[in-house]
Amino acid sequence: MVAGPLGACRMAPMENTIQNAFDRIAARAQVRFGVDLSEVALTFDLDSPDRIGEAIQYEDGTYEVAINRNYLDNPVVLDEVLPHEVAHIVLYMLTDEDCGHNDRFMRICQALGGVAKAECRALTSAQYRLEREIDSLLEGVED
Repeated sequence: MVAGPLGACRMAPMENTIQNAFDRIAARAQVRFGVDLSEVALTFDLDSPDRIGEAIQYEDGTYEVAINRNYLDNPVVLDEVLPHEVAHIVLYMLTDEDCGHNDRFMRICQALGGVAKAECRALTSAQYRLEREIDSLLEGVED
């Protein structure tokens, strides 16, 4: 966040874009699954060298989606990470447990606009860079 006049805080442009995308995904979750995500905190302070995003369920019943600031301008945050982390929050709210990346999680993630892969895993930043490098090398290669 950037300090504005009189100490008020305003979001940097990419944070604002991510917040708007989060709000759209939250609205979709409310319509599809009947969960209210209006009190879920979206933060940009995930301090991890190998994680792009994280969903957190606190003992007091509050929730947070934390995004790694180093990846704010990376399209994977909007396209994959936000729906993925919100799917975790939806499952926490519906089941009160961490269901990992089971079939139910995959279906919720896909319903929220995310990618439902056969093997969904925590995608580290190093894995992301490697996968994108490989994808770019394979572009145009015929089977």
